Amino acid sequence: MSLVADAEAIAAGVPFTLAVRLQLPAGWHTYWSNPGEAGAPTHVEWRLPEGFTAAPLAWPIPERLASGGIVSYGYAGDVWLTARMTPPAVLPPGTTAPLAAAVDWLVCAEICVPEQAEVTLTLPVVAVEATMARPAAPAIARAFAVAAAQVPQPVQAPLAVSTHDGAIVVAISSLDAATAATAPSSGAVTGAWFFPDAFGQIDDAAPQTLERGADGLRLRLVRPANVASVPPELSGVLVLERATGRIGYTVRAPVPS
Repeated sequence: MSLVADAEAIAAGVPFTLAVRLQLPAGWHTYWSNPGEAGAPTHVEWRLPEGFTAAPLAWPIPERLASGGIVSYGYAGDVWLTARMTPPAVLPPGTTAPLAAAVDWLVCAEICVPEQAEVTLTLPVVAVEATMARPAAPAIARAFAVAAAQVPQPVQAPLAVSTHDGAIVVAISSLDAATAATAPSSGAVTGAWFFPDAFGQIDDAAPQTLERGADGLRLRLVRPANVASVPPELSGVLVLERATGRIGYTVRAPVPS
């Protein structure tokens, strides 16, 4: 685990991004903000100099992790959890800024192991006009660009949700049309997944079925078996898969009773 910045130096009032980087061994995984039916989310406690502020963690699009009939949401491989940082308006050039994060996370394979660590990074402080001359190394800049592309995007267009035969049905075509500008050359949607941001909205382990009907694409979700009524809303991340990759969108929509 390490703490990485998207700049080699910082300046008063100029935002920058920090990432907690988890490099997981092959066969191991960790968890999203909503871990699903099992697991626990990674917790990051920032320890910053006085006057620094941190935006909420930007969670990348998760994967569905199935094991023994249980489905969780999480990550494998190289995981970047980023947050935007803003230094105070007064920060003297020539000093340094010690940055740290206390991290608790759960890694699982055949067994689960709780881990904790503190990661640190000290960055030099320069004048505002000098920050443009101190960008991150190209490899780091590329890694931050990849991480940013994996963070779900907000969607302003309304999402159409209905219920049918005990299932929750999400109209994908309207979302696809509304977000076409974000991926103009991505091609047709080949898959879709919904990741709820809280437990109990859907049956996490049930199949999510992409249907092609006269009215376009629809994603059929199964209600939880132990919930008497449908949730009042769907809230989470809707992922559209195309030949060129995945794009996630943060969505929130009422569910008709």
